[in-house]
Amino acid sequence: KGERGPRKMPSTRNATIRWTREEHLSFLKGLERLGTGQWSSISKYYVPTRTPAQVASHHQKFAIRSNMPTAWRQKPSILDVTTEPVQKL
Repeated sequence: KGERGPRKMPSTRNATIRWTREEHLSFLKGLERLGTGQWSSISKYYVPTRTPAQVASHHQKFAIRSNMPTAWRQKPSILDVTTEPVQKL
């Protein structure tokens, strides 16, 4: 009872690969120099390991978390790492 056949391996397409600190810092550098909306260029020149869609999604999550009061954050995140020029954007 409860058997549903052989277990499937997770699809590599849906596998989540977390952003590394180095990728995030490169993203911030690209964001500082190129600005919001330049996802293709940031992907190409600063974070070549990520697609433009992934860079745009990362920015969306970063912007939401950056505007969230610190007290609401339940656990530390790579998105908490920022630079002074990016904080002004």
